Amino acid sequence: MPLVPPFSSIIPPLKSSRVVEMTAVINAIMVTRTMHGISFGKRVFQQGVCKPYAFPPCGRHANQPYYEDCLPGARWIPPPCRKKCQPKYRDKSYQEDKLYSHGWYRQPKNEKKIRTEIMTNGPVVAQFHLYSDLFYYKGGIYKHVNGEHKGNHQVRIIGWGNENGTDYWLMANSWNTDWGENGFFRMVRGQNHLSVEVDVTAAMVKLN
Repeated sequence: MPLVPPFSSIIPPLKSSRVVEMTAVINAIMVTRTMHGISFGKRVFQQGVCKPYAFPPCGRHANQPYYEDCLPGARWIPPPCRKKCQPKYRDKSYQEDKLYSHGWYRQPKNEKKIRTEIMTNGPVVAQFHLYSDLFYYKGGIYKHVNGEHKGNHQVRIIGWGNENGTDYWLMANSWNTDWGENGFFRMVRGQNHLSVEVDVTAAMVKLN
């Protein structure tokens, strides 16, 4: 059984990033939002809506039947920013309701310390070398075997576990929920596989 810290119920939903370069930004925002939820013990993302952005989902992974292809390097015109809160937000002004990150700090290349950080403060962002075999991942503990190198990729590490003697990280990807294990996947842990334990960062949330 995977060990998922008690904040797992406030982890934001998974969406596919249309622009490859935006993956790091999206994960940083997701971690900050989750951290804010941990600090206050509540969800902070929209409820009861299809999506909080104007662009339809796209499919980056293999054999997906109904999403558009994600176009490398594509540029999408963002919708205008609304600087008014919904009527129900009468207790806070637009400025007061903004969420800020106080800063970021890099985790040491130490699997145990990364686990301690996740258990203590919440999810972290990890970067690793991406190969095309991950696009075909359906389940189980991922370990790169073959395929073309596609660059670097960023995900959130939200927990860890052991299955049949193999340690793994539990990760939240950004390729929609029909990919992998409902949008999540597991990767071998403690081996610095694909350099996943080298570039790990965590957020500090500004509460006031």
